[in-house]
Amino acid sequence: MTDNTFYLDKAIEFIDRVGGVKELMYSDSWTGYNNNEDYTIDSGASKVVLVFTNSNYVVKIPFKGEDCRYEDYGCENSCSRNCSCSRCSRRSVGEGCDEFTGARVGENEYGWDYCASEQFFYEKAVIAGVEEFFIKTILIGEYCGHPIYLQEKVEVYGYSSQTKSSEQSKEIFIKKFCHSEIQDEDFGGLLVEYYGEDRVNQLVEFLSEVGISDLHNSNVGIRANCPVLFDYSGYGA
Repeated sequence: MTDNTFYLDKAIEFIDRVGGVKELMYSDSWTGYNNNEDYTIDSGASKVVLVFTNSNYVVKIPFKGEDCRYEDYGCENSCSRNCSCSRCSRRSVGEGCDEFTGARVGENEYGWDYCASEQFFYEKAVIAGVEEFFIKTILIGEYCGHPIYLQEKVEVYGYSSQTKSSEQSKEIFIKKFCHSEIQDEDFGGLLVEYYGEDRVNQLVEFLSEVGISDLHNSNVGIRANCPVLFDYSGYGA
């Protein structure tokens, strides 16, 4: 049984280290922080991920929105959060930041939390009988009202994966599924090899039906030699 308390505590510790929920809330409002002995840090457009070194799990913390911009007039400190130079005009966190509205979190409900989207889509995948393609995302708690999630760790396919498909499987994928949301042809070939054409066809139809997009090679991966989708929330600011 996974000790969710450990991961929740580490997530809260991380949030405090970067300045609290308000600082982390918007994707462009934080400059990133160094890794530590427990985990490395990865981030995308909609969430930050703590990849634990000696664990089979990662923590996902969703950003609330994007696009916290500031004007840079050439000050060398303009990348600093608390720059006091009169030549710099940096807005406080929240000013000029756009909250996400494109995360599908229900049948006819959209919001800002793209991790909640993964939960919603996984439940849909279970109903459709294609959940084996997806890594489940679970809510483990909140901190100051901000949700924190847990997911099994996978090898990110786009991060120099050495697992390649055969040319035959790749050609099948290109011929039959090239218009799907799965963008990497080698990864698509692996899906064909591992699951078979019929199952991949079911997956592709499901992705189209529910509207899952943005499945580039950094959102798919390998778990126990099996090709899987782990970041399947889609993305639309």
